[in-house]
Amino acid sequence: MKQASNKTIATLVLILTSAGVLLGLSMGYIRNTAPDIQMQTATGEVIELHTRNAPTLVVFWATTCSACLKEQPELVKLYQELQPRGLMIIGVSMYYDPPVQVARLVAQRNIPYPIVMDVQKKVASAFKLRKMITPTTILVSSDNKIVFRKTGLLDMKALRDQIIALLPDTQKKG
Repeated sequence: MKQASNKTIATLVLILTSAGVLLGLSMGYIRNTAPDIQMQTATGEVIELHTRNAPTLVVFWATTCSACLKEQPELVKLYQELQPRGLMIIGVSMYYDPPVQVARLVAQRNIPYPIVMDVQKKVASAFKLRKMITPTTILVSSDNKIVFRKTGLLDMKALRDQIIALLPDTQKKG
């Protein structure tokens, strides 16, 4: 009887630990190392995430995602404000988005940050986007740690505050 009780407790601890890890990942509390990946932008520029040495926001989006389109203007404002201080935003379009449609939307909306067309799902796979849900936003610190991960609409003020906290002290003016 005691052995069965110990197995039950061990199983319960494993379930609760797993749930806590998953909750922590979804809430952005658990730090993981960002993938060592090269991304080629729509303009041909190659970005090596692990050599950035500055905060980088990776935003997975789709041209047919209304939430993505809703938050894009706010991301543009965030980029225009914080890019001079070192922030990079990388928009990653989903594999199912036709490149022509992505390019048209980027031009129409005058999106200033780099766009990666992930037609082979390499970037999404590297960041372990299992269900390819958009928008998914990942904040990578200058030491290449994933410090925030969110699926769905962002709280832009909270995100901005978190990014500013990652910028060097001499540049914090927020």
